[in-house]
Amino acid sequence: MEDKPNIEQVKEQAPSEVVSTPAVSEKSETVQTTTDTTKKKPTLLPLIFVLLLLIFLVGIYYLVFELNILDRFTNNNSDNDTVNTQQEEDNQEEDVQEDENQQQDTPQLTLFQGKFVSTNLPEGWTVVEYSDGDGSDMLTPGVGYVGLTGLKIFKEETELFFMQAVSGLGFAGCPQYAKFSDENPDYYAQILEDNEVSGQTLTLSDYTNTKYEEFNWFNTPFRRINTSYVYDTELGNSYFEPPCVPTLVSFPNVLEYYMDGDTHTTTFDYGVIEGATEADLLVIDQILSDMKVV
Repeated sequence: MEDKPNIEQVKEQAPSEVVSTPAVSEKSETVQTTTDTTKKKPTLLPLIFVLLLLIFLVGIYYLVFELNILDRFTNNNSDNDTVNTQQEEDNQEEDVQEDENQQQDTPQLTLFQGKFVSTNLPEGWTVVEYSDGDGSDMLTPGVGYVGLTGLKIFKEETELFFMQAVSGLGFAGCPQYAKFSDENPDYYAQILEDNEVSGQTLTLSDYTNTKYEEFNWFNTPFRRINTSYVYDTELGNSYFEPPCVPTLVSFPNVLEYYMDGDTHTTTFDYGVIEGATEADLLVIDQILSDMKVV
């Protein structure tokens, strides 16, 4: 015979089978709230986008129509283009003016073609050649000469430069020395030694800090200090080695004249005539620099 369950046991077991209804209700409410929130969020994004777009369009409208920003930008570009164009035109006019000024400042040259030499002459300047003993007062009388023996440069009717043939001169030692910063110490020492032997007194002209003009005359380097000329006697080195008598110059195998038809010489005396201005001297430098043997 089966034993019937004890009523107390049934009571103790009954509560474990009961389902809590309120708990299920709370979960349902939570799920429902979350779902509603998720549905509301997508509707806000388009509204925010539309609002930002409206703000942007209003800002563009304000800049374009209220501040006239396009007109200002266009006007600025137009003004810049106008300024640039004006500057280009001004620069072109300045270049043309400079070219015209240079043409006016640069004298028009005319070719002088003589019997012995040729050169370029500015307007109003002339070169006169003398030959066969004429044009020089430094030749030995009674001797026949053949070739170029004199040359003069004139501005209008005024003589400003001369070159004349020389013969019969001689001297011992070195009477003059032009000192420049690029002198040859050995060359100078040799001059002092020679003068000590010959008893010649040396006159020193120090041009180490003096401004001078420089040019080539028949490929010989010349330096002009005011109205005085000095030239380099030794070519092909970095030194300037001046002559002992700077007013006498020789152009071997370039300018030569003959005495009595057979003995040739090349020594000339030359210099500037008193009264020549610095502007005149610059023109003379150019004439000598352009001079060539015919």
